[in-house]
Amino acid sequence: MFPRGPWFLSEILGDFMDKEKATVVRSSGGVVIRKRCSSFEVLLIRKHNSSFWTLPKGHLEEGEREEEAAIREVREETGCVPRLGPKLGEIAYTYERNSHLFEEHVTFYLMGVEREGTRTAKEEVAEVQWFPLHEVPSFLFYENERHILSLAQEYLEKEGTNF
Repeated sequence: MFPRGPWFLSEILGDFMDKEKATVVRSSGGVVIRKRCSSFEVLLIRKHNSSFWTLPKGHLEEGEREEEAAIREVREETGCVPRLGPKLGEIAYTYERNSHLFEEHVTFYLMGVEREGTRTAKEEVAEVQWFPLHEVPSFLFYENERHILSLAQEYLEKEGTNF
């Protein structure tokens, strides 16, 4: 089995990577849900030049709070206007780009949908699609995003759509 996620770089290279030299990047995103009949659906994105599905997320802009960035990124990447719910958790991973090491921390929120619309990040996102909640783990490529999804599922089992 091959490594599943951007965190694999740090697992493979271990001590050879000096995290003190890494640029820390802050991002935010959402597990966007809607209820259809008696079950939930989750909104996923597939970026250009990528064959796998992920949760919508993106970098914080200067002076922006995590919640604001999560709402903005979900809106830009999916076109929907989200309703912010509870904070689910944070994931972190390292990656290399242009011979520079980055350490990215992403905070995820559970989100509902106020309304669906037209996405603005068309140059970045190739596809946006709703998936039944119970099928989403098989579509998400990254293990750390599957963990965030499991936190969303736990919350929904306890609270329903009351967020």
